[in-house]
Amino acid sequence: MSRASRNPLQPFSFAVRFILALLVISTVSGVLYTAFNDRTSFLGVGDTAVCTTPELRFAGNEYDKGLTGYRKLVQPDTMLLVKNLQMCDDTPSMTQRVLYSMTQAPGFLLYFTVFFLFFRLLRTAETDSPFSPLVAVRLRVIGWTLIAGGYLAHAIQDGMDAALVDTFAVSDDILHNGIGIILLEGVLTLPLTDLLTGLGLLTIARVMQVGTRMREDLAGVV
Repeated sequence: MSRASRNPLQPFSFAVRFILALLVISTVSGVLYTAFNDRTSFLGVGDTAVCTTPELRFAGNEYDKGLTGYRKLVQPDTMLLVKNLQMCDDTPSMTQRVLYSMTQAPGFLLYFTVFFLFFRLLRTAETDSPFSPLVAVRLRVIGWTLIAGGYLAHAIQDGMDAALVDTFAVSDDILHNGIGIILLEGVLTLPLTDLLTGLGLLTIARVMQVGTRMREDLAGVV
């Protein structure tokens, strides 16, 4: 095969198609296998137990409930952060199961959508041209999807996780978040990776758009 006839988008085009195919096959297999097998789970659906890991923040001179010995380890008024405290229920309610699934599903749907959009982008670049104005448009769509979708996905997951903690905790106790904290967990989320990647793609899309216009202007002059 001559150099001129090679696809300039390879091997990236093949990699995106391969990953997208794996995602589709894994999703379909996971759904079907979960539906007919009690020992498997997919996005939290089918798990026999529902678990979550809350973060505990409390002052060193407070809250001895179930935390004997912690108070003497720190100075008064020192904020203590306890991690890896896992709460599980072997007989979860339907509400807990839904919340548990919602802590995983939004992120999966986001990245599935992004890979599908990349697939459409590559098809456009192969059928039209890498310098087609539509390529810049599709790249901009991916960028905004990562920015807006990334924020929404992480906001939903963080909010649902805080709500799930409340289903385990005693009301008005140290572990209980309340509606205010649940909303804050969602609103104040900051998915830096998604935001920076989205901004990078928007920048590249803008550069490609300007380059395409310059190429069209030069072609018109010639």
